[in-house]
Amino acid sequence: MTRKYIVLNKMFTLKILTVLLFLLNLFPCRLRAQKDTITTFNYIINSQPYNAEVYYSDTLAGLTPLRFTSEKKLTGVIIIRKEHYKQKVFDMSSYDFNKGAEIILEPLKIFNQSSVIIKTDTYFKNKRNVPAVMFSGAMTFAGGYLALNFKNKANDFYNNYMVNRNTGDLDKSRKYDTYSVISLILMQTAIAGLVYFLFIEK
Repeated sequence: MTRKYIVLNKMFTLKILTVLLFLLNLFPCRLRAQKDTITTFNYIINSQPYNAEVYYSDTLAGLTPLRFTSEKKLTGVIIIRKEHYKQKVFDMSSYDFNKGAEIILEPLKIFNQSSVIIKTDTYFKNKRNVPAVMFSGAMTFAGGYLALNFKNKANDFYNNYMVNRNTGDLDKSRKYDTYSVISLILMQTAIAGLVYFLFIEK
Protein backbone atom coordinates (compact mmCIF):
# COMPACT_ATOMS: atom_id res chain seq x y z
CA MET A 1 0.00 0.00 0.00
CA THR A 2 2.83 2.34 0.89
CA ARG A 3 4.72 1.57 -2.33
CA LYS A 4 1.58 2.24 -4.41
CA TYR A 5 1.09 5.55 -2.62
CA ILE A 6 4.67 6.57 -3.33
CA VAL A 7 4.27 5.77 -7.04
CA LEU A 8 1.03 7.78 -7.26
CA ASN A 9 2.64 10.66 -5.43
CA LYS A 10 5.58 10.70 -7.88
CA MET A 11 3.21 10.65 -10.86
CA PHE A 12 1.21 13.55 -9.42
CA THR A 13 4.40 15.53 -8.77
CA LEU A 14 5.59 14.85 -12.32
CA LYS A 15 2.31 16.14 -13.77
CA ILE A 16 2.57 19.34 -11.73
CA LEU A 17 6.13 19.92 -12.95
CA THR A 18 5.01 19.33 -16.55
CA VAL A 19 2.24 21.92 -16.22
CA LEU A 20 4.63 24.44 -14.65
CA LEU A 21 7.17 23.97 -17.45
CA PHE A 22 4.43 24.48 -20.04
CA LEU A 23 3.31 27.71 -18.39
CA LEU A 24 6.90 28.98 -18.15
CA ASN A 25 7.42 28.34 -21.87
CA LEU A 26 4.09 29.94 -22.77
CA PHE A 27 4.73 33.20 -20.90
CA PRO A 28 7.82 34.31 -22.94
CA CYS A 29 5.97 33.43 -26.15
CA ARG A 30 3.18 35.80 -25.19
CA LEU A 31 5.69 38.53 -24.40
CA ARG A 32 7.34 38.05 -27.79
CA ALA A 33 3.96 38.14 -29.50
CA GLN A 34 3.13 41.42 -27.77
CA LYS A 35 6.46 42.88 -28.90
CA ASP A 36 5.85 41.75 -32.46
CA THR A 37 2.45 43.46 -32.55
CA ILE A 38 3.55 46.94 -31.45
CA THR A 39 1.18 49.51 -32.91
CA THR A 40 2.64 52.09 -35.29
CA PHE A 41 0.90 55.35 -36.15
CA ASN A 42 0.97 56.57 -39.76
CA TYR A 43 0.81 60.33 -40.29
CA ILE A 44 0.16 62.34 -43.45
CA ILE A 45 0.48 66.13 -43.27
CA ASN A 46 -0.58 68.01 -46.41
CA SER A 47 -1.09 71.67 -47.19
CA GLN A 48 -2.50 73.93 -49.85
CA PRO A 49 -0.23 75.10 -51.38
CA TYR A 50 2.22 72.25 -50.88
CA ASN A 51 5.99 72.36 -50.19
CA ALA A 52 5.35 74.14 -46.89
CA GLU A 53 7.76 73.59 -43.99
CA VAL A 54 6.46 71.42 -41.13
CA TYR A 55 7.95 71.97 -37.65
CA TYR A 56 7.40 69.67 -34.66
CA SER A 57 9.00 70.41 -31.27
CA ASP A 58 10.92 73.31 -32.88
CA THR A 59 12.51 70.87 -35.37
CA LEU A 60 12.02 70.87 -39.13
CA ALA A 61 10.28 67.56 -39.95
CA GLY A 62 10.08 68.07 -43.73
CA LEU A 63 7.98 69.58 -46.50
CA THR A 64 4.34 68.92 -47.34
CA PRO A 65 3.01 66.48 -48.31
CA LEU A 66 4.85 64.87 -45.39
CA ARG A 67 4.44 61.17 -44.57
CA PHE A 68 6.01 59.44 -41.57
CA THR A 69 5.36 56.74 -38.96
CA SER A 70 5.73 56.82 -35.19
CA GLU A 71 5.67 54.10 -32.53
CA LYS A 72 3.70 56.40 -30.24
CA LYS A 73 0.79 58.74 -30.77
CA LEU A 74 2.05 62.29 -31.19
CA THR A 75 0.87 65.08 -28.92
CA GLY A 76 1.31 68.82 -28.96
CA VAL A 77 1.19 70.97 -32.07
CA ILE A 78 2.89 71.24 -35.44
CA ILE A 79 3.64 74.52 -37.19
CA ILE A 80 3.27 74.92 -40.96
CA ARG A 81 5.17 77.76 -42.64
CA LYS A 82 5.52 78.93 -46.22
CA GLU A 83 6.90 82.15 -47.62
CA HIS A 84 4.21 84.75 -48.40
CA TYR A 85 1.61 82.79 -46.36
CA LYS A 86 0.39 83.07 -42.80
CA GLN A 87 1.82 80.55 -40.34
CA LYS A 88 -0.64 77.84 -39.25
CA VAL A 89 -0.64 75.84 -36.00
CA PHE A 90 -2.26 72.38 -35.98
CA ASP A 91 -3.14 70.49 -32.79
CA MET A 92 -2.12 66.83 -33.18
CA SER A 93 -4.83 65.74 -30.73
CA SER A 94 -7.39 66.48 -33.49
CA TYR A 95 -5.50 64.43 -36.14
CA ASP A 96 -7.78 62.09 -38.14
CA PHE A 97 -5.93 58.86 -39.01
CA ASN A 98 -8.47 58.09 -41.74
CA LYS A 99 -8.13 61.41 -43.59
CA GLY A 100 -4.80 62.81 -42.44
CA ALA A 101 -4.27 66.54 -41.89
CA GLU A 102 -5.09 69.00 -44.69
CA ILE A 103 -3.88 72.51 -43.86
CA ILE A 104 -5.16 75.48 -45.87
CA LEU A 105 -2.66 78.35 -45.80
CA GLU A 106 -3.84 81.94 -46.14
CA PRO A 107 -1.74 84.34 -48.26
CA LEU A 108 -0.32 87.41 -46.58
CA LYS A 109 -1.83 90.76 -47.44
CA ILE A 110 0.01 92.61 -50.21
CA PHE A 111 1.09 96.06 -49.12
CA ASN A 112 0.43 99.04 -51.30
CA GLN A 113 3.69 99.83 -53.04
CA SER A 114 3.20 103.56 -52.50
CA SER A 115 3.26 103.01 -48.72
CA VAL A 116 6.65 101.34 -48.81
CA ILE A 117 9.69 103.57 -48.51
CA ILE A 118 12.57 102.20 -50.55
CA LYS A 119 16.06 103.18 -49.53
CA THR A 120 18.11 103.46 -52.72
CA ASP A 121 21.43 104.53 -51.24
CA THR A 122 22.28 101.10 -49.81
CA TYR A 123 25.99 100.30 -49.98
CA PHE A 124 28.66 98.63 -47.88
CA LYS A 125 31.28 100.80 -46.22
CA ASN A 126 33.68 97.87 -45.88
CA LYS A 127 34.66 95.41 -48.57
CA ARG A 128 32.82 92.11 -48.48
CA ASN A 129 34.39 88.65 -48.71
CA VAL A 130 33.30 88.13 -52.31
CA PRO A 131 34.33 84.45 -52.65
CA ALA A 132 32.50 83.54 -49.42
CA VAL A 133 29.41 85.49 -50.51
CA MET A 134 29.40 83.81 -53.92
CA PHE A 135 29.92 80.36 -52.41
CA SER A 136 27.11 80.88 -49.87
CA GLY A 137 24.81 82.13 -52.61
CA ALA A 138 25.60 79.14 -54.82
CA MET A 139 25.00 76.70 -51.94
CA THR A 140 21.70 78.43 -51.16
CA PHE A 141 20.55 78.01 -54.74
CA ALA A 142 21.81 74.41 -54.95
CA GLY A 143 20.19 73.44 -51.64
CA GLY A 144 16.84 74.91 -52.66
CA TYR A 145 16.96 73.26 -56.09
CA LEU A 146 17.87 69.84 -54.65
CA ALA A 147 15.22 70.09 -51.91
CA LEU A 148 12.51 70.80 -54.48
CA ASN A 149 13.78 68.15 -56.90
CA PHE A 150 13.98 65.43 -54.24
CA LYS A 151 10.54 66.40 -52.91
CA ASN A 152 8.99 66.09 -56.37
CA LYS A 153 10.55 62.63 -56.77
CA ALA A 154 9.22 61.60 -53.36
CA ASN A 155 5.73 62.75 -54.36
CA ASP A 156 5.93 60.82 -57.66
CA PHE A 157 6.95 57.58 -55.94
CA TYR A 158 4.24 58.05 -53.32
CA ASN A 159 1.61 58.55 -56.03
CA ASN A 160 2.84 55.33 -57.68
CA TYR A 161 2.54 53.56 -54.33
CA MET A 162 -1.05 54.75 -53.91
CA VAL A 163 -1.87 53.20 -57.31
CA ASN A 164 -0.02 49.87 -57.25
CA ARG A 165 0.67 49.44 -53.49
CA ASN A 166 4.28 48.53 -54.23
CA THR A 167 6.23 48.89 -50.97
CA GLY A 168 9.38 49.57 -52.99
CA ASP A 169 7.84 52.83 -54.22
CA LEU A 170 6.95 53.74 -50.63
CA ASP A 171 10.54 53.12 -49.49
CA LYS A 172 11.86 55.30 -52.33
CA SER A 173 9.37 58.02 -51.41
CA ARG A 174 10.65 58.04 -47.82
CA LYS A 175 14.28 58.03 -49.03
CA TYR A 176 13.78 61.08 -51.24
CA ASP A 177 11.81 62.81 -48.46
CA THR A 178 14.92 62.39 -46.28
CA TYR A 179 17.16 63.77 -49.04
CA SER A 180 14.80 66.73 -49.40
CA VAL A 181 15.04 67.56 -45.68
CA ILE A 182 18.86 67.33 -45.78
CA SER A 183 18.98 69.65 -48.81
CA LEU A 184 16.63 72.08 -47.06
CA ILE A 185 18.91 72.16 -44.01
CA LEU A 186 21.88 72.77 -46.34
CA MET A 187 20.02 75.68 -47.94
CA GLN A 188 19.18 77.22 -44.55
CA THR A 189 22.80 76.90 -43.43
CA ALA A 190 23.97 78.57 -46.64
CA ILE A 191 21.48 81.40 -46.13
CA ALA A 192 22.85 81.95 -42.62
CA GLY A 193 26.37 82.08 -44.07
CA LEU A 194 25.26 84.52 -46.76
CA VAL A 195 23.69 86.84 -44.18
CA TYR A 196 26.83 86.64 -42.05
CA PHE A 197 29.27 87.48 -44.86
CA LEU A 198 27.04 90.28 -46.20
CA PHE A 199 25.85 92.06 -43.06
CA ILE A 200 27.71 90.84 -39.95
CA GLU A 201 31.35 90.24 -40.85
CA LYS A 202 33.42 93.39 -40.55
